[in-house]
Order: sequence, then structure tokens, then C-alpha cells
Amino acid sequence: MSKKDLENFLNQDMENTQANVDWLSQRNEWLRYIELFYDRVLKWLVHYIEQGKIQVTRRNITLNEDNIGSYCTEKLILKLANKEVSLTPIGTVLIGSKGRIDMSSSAGEVKFVLVEKDSKGPSMQEANEKLANSLEWKWKISTSPPSIQFIELNEESFSDALLEVLNV
Repeated sequence: MSKKDLENFLNQDMENTQANVDWLSQRNEWLRYIELFYDRVLKWLVHYIEQGKIQVTRRNITLNEDNIGSYCTEKLILKLANKEVSLTPIGTVLIGSKGRIDMSSSAGEVKFVLVEKDSKGPSMQEANEKLANSLEWKWKISTSPPSIQFIELNEESFSDALLEVLNV
């Protein structure tokens, strides 16, 4: 194969890849998933928010991702017990998931990943095919490497994660 053949192959592959992905729709879907995640978290914390034990603010941020470009979204900031916890979207153009939001404070960090609903952990085998064809996504907590597992996200596991980032 000559250098010209290689260049033609790579150009054709890039055209096929870019033609098959509607990046605007993917970005808009990602923004909806972020908002659904925040709605869920706020629902779990509403009792504490109403009592004034947790204050919630939102701050505009700009993300920049390959193929999508720059776009605006928000990070959610929780103030509790004289500490601040940020929930920050990382992006949607990721390997093995449809998106990630990190929860962090000065004491720690927890990663939330949007993955295929039955996924128990990352699998490189057929990852792109699963991402392209999956119809049902679910937020889960990702454990730390090297043996990453996905934990079901619910009110209890979120509370545990919040305490973890607060180092309690």
C-alpha cells in the first residue's frame, strides 16, 4: 500500500465516521442528561435544602469537545457543613460511556458515568457498537482504577458518595 492509498483510506474513514454522527443532536441529548441528573440529585436533597442545611447554586461553564466544539452548560454547587461540593460535567465524547459528571471537593472526588443500563463495568469489546446502538442509558457511580466497576446510582449510594467526597 502506498502513502497515497493510506491517505485515501484515512480520508474515507473520517468522512464515514463524521457522516454517521449528528454531533448537534448528541450535544443536545447530553445537555438533557445533565439536567435530568441534577433534577434527580436535587430531589434526593430537597429535605435538606428546604431546611437550609444545603445551599445550591449553579455556575455557567464552557466545555470543549472534539467534533462538538465549545458549548455552555452548568455545574451544580452544593454548600453544606462549611464545605463546597461541585458537580461538574466532563463531557460526552468519551470511550465506553455516553457522559461523565465528577463530584468533587477539596477532600475527594467521585465519578458518575452515563452507561448502558445493564453495564457492570467498562468493556472495551464492542464499546463503540454498544454506544451507537444502546437505547437505554443509566447514571452509575464508577469506582477507581485499576478494577473499575459501576455501582447503581440511587439516593443511598449518592449519599455515600457525597460523604466520601466530604471525607466523612
